[in-house]
Formats: sequence, C-alpha cells, structure tokens
Amino acid sequence: MITPLMLNLSPILYMKTSYKFYTFFLLFFCQKGIAQNDSFWFIQNPTQATIQKQGIKFNGTAFIGSNVLNTSMYSERMFKSTFSNQSKNAFLEGKSSKTSIFSDQSMGASYFNDSISGFFISNQSILAYRSNKDFSELLLFGNAPFRDKKVTSNPTNFIQSSTLALGYSRISRWKNKINVTSSIAVSYLYDFMEIKADQISIYTADDGSYIDAEFKGVEIADKKNENQGFGLVANIECDYFITPSNTISFSATNINSYYLPNSKKTLIDTVFRFTGAPIDVFNSESSISNFIDSAYKQTINNKSKNILTSLPSSLNLKWNHQFNKTTAFISNVRVRSLGKYGFAASVGMSHVFNKRLKAISSLGYGSFSGIVWNKAIEYKGQSFSYFLNINNIQSLALPLKTKSYGASIGLFKLL
Repeated sequence: MITPLMLNLSPILYMKTSYKFYTFFLLFFCQKGIAQNDSFWFIQNPTQATIQKQGIKFNGTAFIGSNVLNTSMYSERMFKSTFSNQSKNAFLEGKSSKTSIFSDQSMGASYFNDSISGFFISNQSILAYRSNKDFSELLLFGNAPFRDKKVTSNPTNFIQSSTLALGYSRISRWKNKINVTSSIAVSYLYDFMEIKADQISIYTADDGSYIDAEFKGVEIADKKNENQGFGLVANIECDYFITPSNTISFSATNINSYYLPNSKKTLIDTVFRFTGAPIDVFNSESSISNFIDSAYKQTINNKSKNILTSLPSSLNLKWNHQFNKTTAFISNVRVRSLGKYGFAASVGMSHVFNKRLKAISSLGYGSFSGIVWNKAIEYKGQSFSYFLNINNIQSLALPLKTKSYGASIGLFKLL
C-alpha cells in the first residue's frame, strides 16, 4: 500500500469556491468610469482624451489560466470532486516541463466628484502557482505512480491573497501629448498564504512504507496563523500621443507593499521521513507549519515576527494605431512580477460599427495561460452602456485543448 502524501496542492480547489462566489455576484461589481466625448466607456480609444461628463461604471472580471492544465479540469473541480480520465490524461500528456497557474478576480466601486479625480473602493483575489510539472502531478494525483522515484521541483512558488482597498485616483494632461492616470490606495490584506522554495524533493519507497522529503530554502507564511496586514497599492498609466493616429501606453498596476504584524513564518532547510502523516497544505482547517513545528521542533525555525511582503504586480506596454475613425490596430505586451508569474502578448483590432456599437477581437499567448482569444463588445444607449468580454469562448467546444478562460461584464451609467 502506498503511503498517502496529502499535499493537496490544487489551486483549483481554492477556485471551486472562489469562482462560484464571483459567478453569483459578478453583476454587482463596480469600478470607476468617466464618459468621453463621442467615445465608448469600456472599449476606449486613447486618442479621444477629452473628458466631458461624469459617470459610474459597474463591472466585474474573473479569469483563470495555466500553461498545461485544461479548462475541463477547472470546470470539473468547481462542480465535481474528481477529474475525468479525459482531462487528466490530457494534462499528463502535456510536453511542458513546468506547471504554471494564475487566477485573478476583481471587483470595486468608485465615484468621480469631478472630471479628473475621485475616490474608489476595490476588492481583488489572486492565486498563483509554479513548479516542475512532475511535482504538480504528484501533488494533484498522489505519489503512487512515483514509487522508487525522486521528484524534484526548483523553484516552487505559491501565493494566494485577498485585498480590500480604498483610494484616490486622478487624471492629468500635458499639452495634448501626454495623459497620466494614477491612483493610490490604502489596502487591507487577508486570506494570505505564501510558499517559496529553492528546492523540494519527494522520494516514495518502492513498497510505499515511507516518504523522504527534502526541503532547501523553504519559507511558509501560513494562513492558518491568520496572516493579515495592511499596506499601500499604486497604479499608473501613461499615454503618449506620438501622432494623431499613433499612441504608446505604459502602465504599472498593483505596485504594492504590505506589512503583516506578528505573523508566523516557517523556515525549513532539512530532510524528513514521513510514514503516513497526513498534511493538507491548502485546507483552511489545518496548518503545515504547526504540524511540522510540533513534530520536528529541533529542526525548524518557526517564529512570529513582523513581515513585509508584496503581491504580484504587472507592467504593460501597448501600441494603438488608428487606421481611420472606426478601425484601430492594438498590440500589447504584459509582464507580471518581472516575469516570475509569467508574460503575455497579444494583437487585435477594434471597430466602431455605429455610434452605439463597438467591438474588439484579439489573439495572444501567455506563459501562464496558453493561447488566449479575446472577444469584447459594447453597446451604448442614451445614458447607459453595456459591456461583455469573453476569453477563449472556444473552451465551450474544445475544453481539453484550451488552457484558460474568463469573462467580464459591465454596465455604465451616465450621471
């Protein structure tokens, strides 16, 4: 009998509850918005920079992607307790040597008291994971297939968090050549957990009687210890109008730093032998650091201290070329946490069909999402605007071939 290694490192398990929550409440999410003269409010053209009126914009976004997991696995984990053989085999047959997963859901509300500044409140939940692929297979499906084998992952990273932020934003312009949109917020951090490891190795005995685990440079900030903190979050976007038809935009989003007072961090740099001890890392009712500390006090540095940490941030570079009054070409490159949590690039076209209808279509690739086909449409009425954006709609027909999906919906109300 193989000793069970209950390191349930399935970020999809976390998404099982997270995605259901966002599905039910997506329509009520809101975020800042200002109407532009003869422009649309969700699919905006940066060359139309003059803000004429104020507005409130309600929207919400949910996205999950991976370089190797397929969307069938996400759906099965949300609505079932196990993976189907088809989705499991599609994952196991993947050729990548790494497993990367990233999910992001956000919601918020804001109100502009004039045409250039306002206050907002926002909520964001993220989850990111990366490791060697065989290590993720062991954690997802158990260690029975790895008898008499040593599985090593270096490095390994996992982070999950939720934040609630209250802030101020402002738009500035210089000589009709540069637009800068910036914001600063005080943020509360909760439901936080992070694991960083230079190297983790797992060896399962041929008869399953024991497991040897080797940890090198492992740090665990465990959410069981109620790691909660506060910090600052900043966003900035700069549009430079090279010519009337060409715009380059640069943005840095979620630049942050958090302070966690009296938090517990476990530092591990040693070798253990397990003989059937259950460890469920991502079960909110258990704690790996508490278990290891009680079992191996003489080898673990497990202490409470003040911790400074940061969550994943993004850098974006975009070029917009306006062919005419109705059609534009858009290219975009994004790097998350300086590449630690992936990069993505896309190209697309936007088109205005009439004064009420605008659409955009893009195709891209991300190291944490695979190929992403994005379709968005906005319909503008007299005082309302409606928005729908879908990532990888082909996942409905090709779930085993698609690595990511997501959606955004919105409603704009002119004030």
